[in-house]
Amino acid sequence: MYTNNNASSGYNAEQAKKVLEDGGWTYINKSWKKNIDGRTKTLSLKITVCNDNQERVSVAEVIKQQLEEIGMYITINKVSNDQYNKYIDNKDYQVLLTGVYTSYSPDLTYFFAPGNLENYSNDKMFELIQNAGIIKDAKQLKEIYQKIYNLYKEDTPFIGLYRNKNITISSQSLIGTIEPTNYTSFYGIEEWYRK
Repeated sequence: MYTNNNASSGYNAEQAKKVLEDGGWTYINKSWKKNIDGRTKTLSLKITVCNDNQERVSVAEVIKQQLEEIGMYITINKVSNDQYNKYIDNKDYQVLLTGVYTSYSPDLTYFFAPGNLENYSNDKMFELIQNAGIIKDAKQLKEIYQKIYNLYKEDTPFIGLYRNKNITISSQSLIGTIEPTNYTSFYGIEEWYRK
């Protein structure tokens, strides 16, 4: 389903401001405000991250900087591993920086079925995913996955930021081209040998 024109254009502050304006937010006194249920609310978010994972803490800092540049108020909630797991178990967070291990053809029920990590609920999405599991016709399956993709783009319950590359650690005595792929850490093993 992936095409280059679906790829993110990267960080775009002006586009982010337009999305907020289109959502009914108004930029007043250096912050975004909106009348919700008769009360004026200021747009603020709390990003929860495990303080043991320095890579994710750094990512949270970059996200905070970028969002604050467009006028959002951001707090980073750096918590211990035990607290972090409690937040996940109780689904007690606004924004959570986490990681998931997936294959290159992941089971989408993990992301969209009831009880998912994002606490996302959409009956139409779940119905589409169930149908995708039973359809065998390639053309129909592609149509269903296109609908799933379109619904994901509309709701955006989570945003995948990056995918870590595979790493192979080997002895210095191992000779050969050692280049892991997305599918295996042992690509080209038939050419490896010890000196």
